[in-house]
Amino acid sequence: MDAFDRRCPGCCQSWLGVLVTAEIQLRIGQANDSLERLRTHLGQKSVLHQMQVRSSASVRTDMRAKNDIKRLILKINRDVHSYHRAWEAIISLGASDDLSIDKEVTECNGLNFLSYLICD
Repeated sequence: MDAFDRRCPGCCQSWLGVLVTAEIQLRIGQANDSLERLRTHLGQKSVLHQMQVRSSASVRTDMRAKNDIKRLILKINRDVHSYHRAWEAIISLGASDDLSIDKEVTECNGLNFLSYLICD
């Protein structure tokens, strides 16, 4: 690697810039995918609560519906963590100044968490 650096000192810098730009674009895509899954799972949770929990006729169906909601909550938490990992990677790559960010507070299980919508 040292011999390559001595022959072409500017080559590594230009390739590094290309790789960083590509990595930023990939992480933005990951963040957007995580937000899309998060919105879908929150919608599913809302529908499930309205259709099954509120209209349950017995304790058995009520518990089954609540267990389904618990599974969705795990998926929601996984999506939130996936988004935060992607966003932290974007910040660590130094792209926070280049992106416009729209902040939106979303409520999940009575707890507020901050999600960022990335606008290109």
